[in-house]
Amino acid sequence: MSRPIALLLLYWFGAAPCHAQLYEMPFKAEDLDQGGVRIYWGRAEHASSGVQKFGYDLGALRYDSKAKKWTELTVSDADYNKNRTNNKWVIYGRNIYAARPGRIIACWRNAPENPPGGRHPKIDEGFIYGGGNGYWIEHEDGTRMEYAHMIPGSVPGNLCPHNDTFMPSRVDSPDVTKAWPHIRVPAAQQKTVVAGQFLGRVGNAGTSSAPHLHIHVEEGGKADTVKSGGTPVNTNFKRGLAAPLDHTTSTPAWKSFRNQPIPPGPAIIWPARTLTTEYAQHGHAAADFQPLFDHLADSGYWPVWLDAYGVGGHSFINHVWRPAKGAWRAHSLVSSATHQANIDDAIKDGFAPVFVDSSTSGGQLRYSAIFTRDVPRTFIMRHGLSSAQADAELNNARQAKLNPVNISVASVGGSRSYTLLYRPESIGTWQIKSQMPEKDYQGVFNDNAKQGRKPIYVNAYMHGGQPYITAVFASRAVSLRKDRHNMSAAQYQNEWQSAINSGALTRAVTSFDGATSTHRFAASWWK
Repeated sequence: MSRPIALLLLYWFGAAPCHAQLYEMPFKAEDLDQGGVRIYWGRAEHASSGVQKFGYDLGALRYDSKAKKWTELTVSDADYNKNRTNNKWVIYGRNIYAARPGRIIACWRNAPENPPGGRHPKIDEGFIYGGGNGYWIEHEDGTRMEYAHMIPGSVPGNLCPHNDTFMPSRVDSPDVTKAWPHIRVPAAQQKTVVAGQFLGRVGNAGTSSAPHLHIHVEEGGKADTVKSGGTPVNTNFKRGLAAPLDHTTSTPAWKSFRNQPIPPGPAIIWPARTLTTEYAQHGHAAADFQPLFDHLADSGYWPVWLDAYGVGGHSFINHVWRPAKGAWRAHSLVSSATHQANIDDAIKDGFAPVFVDSSTSGGQLRYSAIFTRDVPRTFIMRHGLSSAQADAELNNARQAKLNPVNISVASVGGSRSYTLLYRPESIGTWQIKSQMPEKDYQGVFNDNAKQGRKPIYVNAYMHGGQPYITAVFASRAVSLRKDRHNMSAAQYQNEWQSAINSGALTRAVTSFDGATSTHRFAASWWK
């Protein structure tokens, strides 16, 4: 018999120190999703002294489950050694983005690449600048950041006016001091970039023996002539997760380095992802949810829906996220006692519940909830109720002029258990159906639709071996509406993509808690 999963998921946001100059990571998580790729920082520090002291040489790793190790290569070591090429490195060709807004004061874009482990002869002859292809970008506070070693031609021509392959005269060393007259951009041609703007792709040009991105920040120096030789500046990143490199696991214990430098390596790094109108996953294994939860929270999202459910003795979560609008907390799949303790703490700290869910795990009731600030703190929130107790709370809600947000039902030991949330949201006229056999759902849906009501909440569960759906039908006016039920995972994915493409968002999604083997979904979308 499977044991109940007990996950405690808590996250809240604090303001960054006002004096800190913060940088975004030059990589984005959405570019790394395929294959579970993570950024790699291999040193404790870049240099013991000098202008690049606080710099980073960033690569990438993937977990090779067969070899049971993290590797920098897309192929096995044996295959790589047969034919060593740059494109067999995991980091090669990855997109690079601006870490801070600024002006491009120097750049190069067409220097040739080195073979892995070797050097292009023109480097030793003094006609290739040490940074190869890349930028110097100056920020409004006078600091400047170097981005180095990009693939030839990947630096956009509209950002960098230098199209030569080699320097027109010898620089005699890879030092930027000698190269500056060639790579500098005249003031009239200097372009500005914003944080997150595409800059190029990771390569192996300049003084580089393998594909990677070099970055460092400096200030001072000979500003008008050389733009180098200054003082190293530590780089504090706005967000990001890191974990010590551990070859025994593909799922390390991630820790935020928000508002701090990247921790000393060897370490793997999970950069933030770009905020979009919605991030959603369905049928996500609950046992693997905590790392993704931390990553999405670190990226600046907050959860708006956490529908936990069990299939075949295993727990899963349908989850929906949107860009955070303030402070929040959430927990998922916790016991009744922990759920209540979290509610009490949240209320004490000025939060109010905006979502609640119940499900079963290992034959035990488990609860999920989301809390935010800056919402009315008038609500009724109860869990572990019988049907009669739920009816009594419905009457209390009507008297308090509160409307249903969540009416979650789970079946344990042959009895229904209700978890409720009523709030003062304006939803028009409404009707709750909590013991509706799935076979009757379409008919009830049609009857409510004739009266101008559509579902604003759905929750599915098994009881006595039969599927049931709980729904709140309301006359709340919405546009671009879509409602579907009895969907497979693939059908749900197609419907979700269609809804997102049309400008609608996921407002409700559920799967049958207590099913023996099959994941089936119901959902509603509207703009």
